[in-house]
Amino acid sequence: MKKRLALTLYLATTIALTGCGTDEATKTVIDNINAIGDVDTSDIELIEETVSLYDNLTDEQKQNVSNVDALDAARSQLDDLKKQYAIENDKTAPSFEGLSNGEIIEVKGGTEFNLNEYLAGKLTISDDVTEGTLEYRTDCGSDAYDSVTGVLDTQKAADIPVKLVSVDEAGNEGTLDITIKVVPVRVTKEDPSPTLYEGKLGTIAIKSFTHDDNYGIPMYSLVFDFDNKSDKDLKVALKSARTTVNGFQAKAFYEDNFIPSGVRGQMNAMIYDEDIPSEAGDFSTIETYAVIFDSTTDEDYLFIPLTLDVNVSK
Repeated sequence: MKKRLALTLYLATTIALTGCGTDEATKTVIDNINAIGDVDTSDIELIEETVSLYDNLTDEQKQNVSNVDALDAARSQLDDLKKQYAIENDKTAPSFEGLSNGEIIEVKGGTEFNLNEYLAGKLTISDDVTEGTLEYRTDCGSDAYDSVTGVLDTQKAADIPVKLVSVDEAGNEGTLDITIKVVPVRVTKEDPSPTLYEGKLGTIAIKSFTHDDNYGIPMYSLVFDFDNKSDKDLKVALKSARTTVNGFQAKAFYEDNFIPSGVRGQMNAMIYDEDIPSEAGDFSTIETYAVIFDSTTDEDYLFIPLTLDVNVSK
């Protein structure tokens, strides 16, 4: 409950002490201090006014303010009270700078990406009341993103919506919606030999993509250049179950060999024309996935979404 302010304005010229009594200006300060009582935010105006009145007293008058210790205690709490008052009356949510609402962040499939690290170098969050670090989190319903570690699974082409949320001391919640778009590596005429992967397993690049006749059988042929830096014998191939043309599943094959540990070599993958469903009609791309797996256990290590522009092979 707000305390009633016991404020009494006085003339600019303070009344001097007369005899042994307490003058009106001094009495006003004493009464105001007594009115403060248990300090809370409703006392801010009273404390500020009383401090001003006290500071305007003469040294002789100040000696007659017997409860000055209570004023000193209230004065020391004034900044905290102002901050508390600002928080209690804050209706403005934190704001985001560095990214726009609805912004799309493109990430190449098969690469390592950490959203927390990405945002740390781009995003600034501020608030008109709360100073310093604000409560902050990322909300995402996709299993491809770990909101704690910030790690994004880039092994599947997808649009992943993420909501950035910041809460100030008053509980106001600011939000920013972004989308992480995992895009396939694309083989085009402009970039016919892109790097598919570069990481702890080594480096994989497309050496060539052509359309040839293999003993009279037309097929699309993809050659991988694989520098195997791992401690295992690995294969790289196209994932048949994830190869589609205009949404229709096709078949993909690969030569049954492997790249030994510490060796650089090539592996071939094929998509035969006869295995592309006629229902697919005319097409300009083949959507597929490159997969790296152990040659002995067939354990999959990594999927990389891949789009093949068929005009590259012509």
